[in-house]
Amino acid sequence: MQKLAPIALFVYNRPTHLERTLNSLKENTLAADSELFVFSDGPKNEDDKLLVDSVRKFISKIDGFKKVIVFHHDKNLGLANSVIYGVSKIFENKKKAIVIEDDMIFSTHFLKFMNNALNYYEDAKKVHSITGYKFPIKLPKHFNKDIFFAKRASSWGWGTWKSRWDKADWKLENFSELVKDRKFKNSFNEGGVDLFRMLKNQMTGKIDSWAIRWCYNHYINNAYCVYPAISLIKNIGTDNSGTHIKTTNKFDSSISENFNPTLEPFYTNPFIDRKMKYFFSKSFLRR
Repeated sequence: MQKLAPIALFVYNRPTHLERTLNSLKENTLAADSELFVFSDGPKNEDDKLLVDSVRKFISKIDGFKKVIVFHHDKNLGLANSVIYGVSKIFENKKKAIVIEDDMIFSTHFLKFMNNALNYYEDAKKVHSITGYKFPIKLPKHFNKDIFFAKRASSWGWGTWKSRWDKADWKLENFSELVKDRKFKNSFNEGGVDLFRMLKNQMTGKIDSWAIRWCYNHYINNAYCVYPAISLIKNIGTDNSGTHIKTTNKFDSSISENFNPTLEPFYTNPFIDRKMKYFFSKSFLRR
């Protein structure tokens, strides 16, 4: 049997969402043979402490996996620092990883797809990450492939390799030059008109996001993310329970248990590129 990628799970203060996420993940056929690393962020305040304690009580009893390793942070790192720390920690000893958060429902094929894709694309230089989530974009009418490639990385149920993660520039010390570069702005925004705005907000301290910097690192490496043609993940955190996203149904995707994606070599599709860009256009985001 292939060597399975470890799973990094990031949790904070949502015990109900977490229980649904873990119950769903354990339904995957590869769960029992997978190592699970749980990273529990510390509370921001006394109100959060009660929920964080509830989450930690729950994760202390997790079963259904080959091994469960838990990391507790005494202080609140925030999601960005927590993810960067946790994934980097795993890559001290592992070469690939699957990364999830505490607000997802999975297809039973999720872990199989992720592990197969991490093996299949390991030497594909154009591929920097895999995701099990698909934005609800309409694919071409006669599209007959199970996967597609996009310039924009996904932060919901994704995976990557140490070799790609080690290339990441998290500080963007050259941002003062980039912000003056209109050509860069237009080119980066080919993945969605919100990208440069989010990157600017990150670098000016208005948001705290590892994901926009991960998208930037895909861009500077001329790299792509692998997406399934039908989502293997439903996000249940768009209910105003999370810190970084408010109530919305914009990202709702249906899961089909009959969909077990077949992989194929890297290709590009301009139609899909346009659909992804339009999904994050000002008019669509406003709607």
